[in-house]
Amino acid sequence: MKRKEIFSLISPLVEQLYQFAFALLPDELEAEQLVIDGVNGFIIKEKKLLESLEVEIDNELRRFFFQKMVGHIYSLANKRIMQFKLNHEDPFYRLPLRDRAIMTLRYQMNYAPENIEDFLGIARWEVIEGIHNSRFMLTNQFQENEL
Repeated sequence: MKRKEIFSLISPLVEQLYQFAFALLPDELEAEQLVIDGVNGFIIKEKKLLESLEVEIDNELRRFFFQKMVGHIYSLANKRIMQFKLNHEDPFYRLPLRDRAIMTLRYQMNYAPENIEDFLGIARWEVIEGIHNSRFMLTNQFQENEL
């Protein structure tokens, strides 16, 4: 696969990757940097795989690469989260990083728990637990704000 083909494979995914990164870190610059570093890290780590591919770009291939890049972005965010003090007023950003990632993939991007399991490299029960705990915490925070 040539550079031009790699770009045509990745470019349609950038908006969703940025949306995911911004859900993890609510700073625009940091979210952009997460996407840049995640995509570059993916390309570096999977260079041999990319070079050996001689297939036509289709949705299944894009989905596979999206999954891998989301994993890289999530991994980087986990390493960088300690650098930030997230005293954010938005209840969503009060959730733990893992739960923000799960909720974004589930409700903004409409992925099933088994897909999220693959994306984040965590067990399905952790995905389901994250969904339920996050919904409970968000509901409670919204109810407290209404009082």
